[in-house]
Amino acid sequence: MAIISTVPTLLALFKIKKGIDKGYAMLVLANPLSRIKYLLSFLIISVVNAVVMIFVAGLGLYVGQFYSMDTPLDFNMVIQSAIVYIPAILSFVGIGTVVIGWGIKLTTLVYAYLAYTFLVNYLGTLLNVKDWMKDITPFEHIPSLPIDDFTSGPMITLLLIFIILCVIGAFGFNRKDI
Repeated sequence: MAIISTVPTLLALFKIKKGIDKGYAMLVLANPLSRIKYLLSFLIISVVNAVVMIFVAGLGLYVGQFYSMDTPLDFNMVIQSAIVYIPAILSFVGIGTVVIGWGIKLTTLVYAYLAYTFLVNYLGTLLNVKDWMKDITPFEHIPSLPIDDFTSGPMITLLLIFIILCVIGAFGFNRKDI
């Protein structure tokens, strides 16, 4: 669910590429609007999209199991096990922001990395993928609630990576020639 929820989040972020390619960004930035605010508008929509998409996915999972199981799981537990993936999704938003800031034509690489993450995390044991190949994906570091214990260390690290990557991407976007 979390990896699928990442796709619309990246689509919302990469709408900025369409605006740049079609010349809409130039028209908007001709007004007294800074490039950082322009990028931030897409970034905020993407972050909100990440939170909403994973919450809706968790809610759908809860409703499905509520009507199909004799003893359904607790609502809070299902939603917590879904929203714990927000930092991993946001790390992809950070990677996308760096790509927008420094090499906007490389947006396909972000989707390729997402596909790699999907293959490694869900088919890794079947394909005998080595542990280091799993460790370079952000979703590997998220605890599988309620099976694993909650640890905040990886989540804080992923959020810090998101913030650092967004700052690097914003710096590059501010210097970019549109």
